[in-house]
Amino acid sequence: MREWVLGYALGVRDVAESKGQLEIVRDDLSNVYSVISSSEELLSVLCDSSYNAHERSELIVDIFGSKASSKFTTEVLRATVVDEIPGELRRTLQDLPGMFLSDFNPAKIGFASTRKRVEGYALALVRVDGSVDLANAEGDLFKVARSIEGSGSLQRLLSGVGSNAELRRGLVSDLFSARIGQVALKLILFAVQTSRVRDIVELLDDLVVLLSTERGKGIADVRSARELSQHNSEALLTVLEGVTSRSLELRNSVQPSLVAGIVALVGDILFDVSARRRLEEVRSLVADAIH
Repeated sequence: MREWVLGYALGVRDVAESKGQLEIVRDDLSNVYSVISSSEELLSVLCDSSYNAHERSELIVDIFGSKASSKFTTEVLRATVVDEIPGELRRTLQDLPGMFLSDFNPAKIGFASTRKRVEGYALALVRVDGSVDLANAEGDLFKVARSIEGSGSLQRLLSGVGSNAELRRGLVSDLFSARIGQVALKLILFAVQTSRVRDIVELLDDLVVLLSTERGKGIADVRSARELSQHNSEALLTVLEGVTSRSLELRNSVQPSLVAGIVALVGDILFDVSARRRLEEVRSLVADAIH
């Protein structure tokens, strides 16, 4: 099963559980697999990669949508058919009901797979619920990422260095539960329990970009030697939007080591007009002259 699909299913599970529909969805999914596994023709079509993934997902929704007792069943089926490898679909549909047991605990994974699982979980949480304030959740994640980034020991612990999932979840709850909304808290708790070792700040920054994209915005990650005034922030945002031709949201954090000026990252484009960079250039020129 693809990690994105697993994450999405777990996100749907958490929303369904919060609405008291966990058992209903599990029974629905069991019934769906029973029907599909008994029809070789239907299974053959659903697993045929020559058909468009969205066409196959619409087929499964058309067949089972009116029979499902919960909208969450339809949602997880649609996402699974679209994003799972066609050849793995039968096994994934067989495994889905077990994921909707309240005590289901997926295996911990390494660095490379964590991002996909967390991304799938996050998108399910914000899309399926329908009442999530994306801007607030995004702002909370950014604030927590900057807070963790400012403490090397905390960053190492929450990234899995010398800590287990239970300890990491406890730290997150103790430090942030009273300071951020429930959606951001759920995302962070899921992130810290998923991986064996993963840079938690990088992962949270990925989630900030993901939620911003979901809102139709890009992120301008701006580091400055001192906090920018509202006027300077607005002026900088206007310039960056003009240069990149994108609708952006500016996220500013203070990094005194820059000495003066700013560093802005928009996607893969880096704008570095910091005094630190200029000092490094001068140092390099002096070193070249000496040698």
